[in-house]
Amino acid sequence: MRVENSRMIYRGSNELARVYRGDHVIVWEPEIVPYEQLYFTLEVVGSGGTGEFVFATEVTGMSQDIEFSINDGQWKHFLSASTADKTVSFGDKVRVRNIANRYGGIAAGVGYCSKIKISGLDYKVYGNVMSLLYGDNFQNVFVFPSEEYLFYELFYGETGLTDASKLWLPDDVKSGCYSSMFEGCTSLVNAPALPATSLAGVCYASMFEGCTSLVNAPALPATSLGEACYLDMFKDCTSLVNAPALPATALTGGCYIYMFWNCTSLINAPVLPATSLANSCYHSMFWNCTSLVNAPELPAATLEELCYAYMFHNCGNLNYIKCLAIDITAHNSTIGWVSGVSRTGTFVKSPNMSSWTTGDDGTPNGWTIVDAV
Repeated sequence: MRVENSRMIYRGSNELARVYRGDHVIVWEPEIVPYEQLYFTLEVVGSGGTGEFVFATEVTGMSQDIEFSINDGQWKHFLSASTADKTVSFGDKVRVRNIANRYGGIAAGVGYCSKIKISGLDYKVYGNVMSLLYGDNFQNVFVFPSEEYLFYELFYGETGLTDASKLWLPDDVKSGCYSSMFEGCTSLVNAPALPATSLAGVCYASMFEGCTSLVNAPALPATSLGEACYLDMFKDCTSLVNAPALPATALTGGCYIYMFWNCTSLINAPVLPATSLANSCYHSMFWNCTSLVNAPELPAATLEELCYAYMFHNCGNLNYIKCLAIDITAHNSTIGWVSGVSRTGTFVKSPNMSSWTTGDDGTPNGWTIVDAV
């Protein structure tokens, strides 16, 4: 029912509705959508003709296991459905489920991948990714099966995908499970939440690599890291300005390697509280981050092999580093780490450290060196 003399009000960024009826004021908050209870859904947001729901897989027989439903209509097997059945236009919603409790994964050392998209139109994705694994029984399942690389390259190269912020991903992760999931999605602006606190090896590797429109990075609360878990995660995300917090204090081999490579708009680097480092943990982490002015404080006292190698290479505007290391004897621990930084700046070191050399592998040429207070 339409009510006259009504207007919208806001609480913070949340929209509320205030309706006047005589002397009475009725206020209610908008419904909170429980996305984890919704099927994995693609919704067309681009107008201008028609597109098609597409599923492609390297997994033998997988197409027979996938069913889809457009606008809450009848479920249809993807393989037996006609092209007309798969046709969509602006506003259409495509729910997807798996009726065989299997999806991608890895077998005999070969990573399988299955890809889902809307061809020809822009779209967003939301709902629970687990309906791709457990069909109608997805709502109360929070644990991945044992297979690795389950959603490898799920949306790889999908330039029509604009928003994944309401895609629900469980906090149980396996090796490579989200690797390259959105790689090359050049129109993606908002990423899904990543709530996992304990990570597996390469689980987020290249997850958003090449997402050149990505503005909002997800929070990364993990404190237990797998090897190379963040490898290339935001590589070439040239619109990313703010990095997410990285709270882990004990690192693993290559955990942040190339993480923000070529993020040329990055201004605010993450806090890096780790005091226990590992081989190559920060290797090339900020390579070519040309907008970065202040490096995150580096509190670790003892460095490991290649841990800071090329960390700030070609960060041409970087003019402040605070590094409290007192043991940098590990092999190539700082090789090339300040090559190409600003010609002038301030380097804050531990007062107990006297063995820094000057140059690309030490303190930058032309910088003022001061002791931390």
